[in-house]
Amino acid sequence: MLKICWNLNQAHYTMRFYTINMYEVVAWLLLFWLLYRLSPALPLLCSGFM
Repeated sequence: MLKICWNLNQAHYTMRFYTINMYEVVAWLLLFWLLYRLSPALPLLCSGFM
């Protein structure tokens, strides 16, 4: 019984880790997409900040 409980706990943690990773991947993809979309404007932004 204890072993089953422990296995469920492990599965829960791996699932949570997996979902966190999924969110991270989505966030990185969005970031890269934004950079790609803004790439023509990046020199302007940089010169504006400098």
